[in-house]
Amino acid sequence: MEAPRRAANRQKQRSRRFWIIVAIAVLVVLIVIIVPTAVILSGRQSSKGLASSIILPLYIYPMNDSWEPLYNACVFQRI
Repeated sequence: MEAPRRAANRQKQRSRRFWIIVAIAVLVVLIVIIVPTAVILSGRQSSKGLASSIILPLYIYPMNDSWEPLYNACVFQRI
């Protein structure tokens, strides 16, 4: 009785592996097709915005005492 179960279990494992390999292959094929197509099509569109001559900082350094509540909380919690 063990032999048919093992054979059936092996068949299920082979079938599962086969479908995993097929799914990975399909995913790779889709990526190989979609990525170059997106790069080619996005390169054809020209930028319609105006040229920028002003650069704004994306980060403003905080004032000296702005970190103090965090330090106090760490000391209070003994981290």
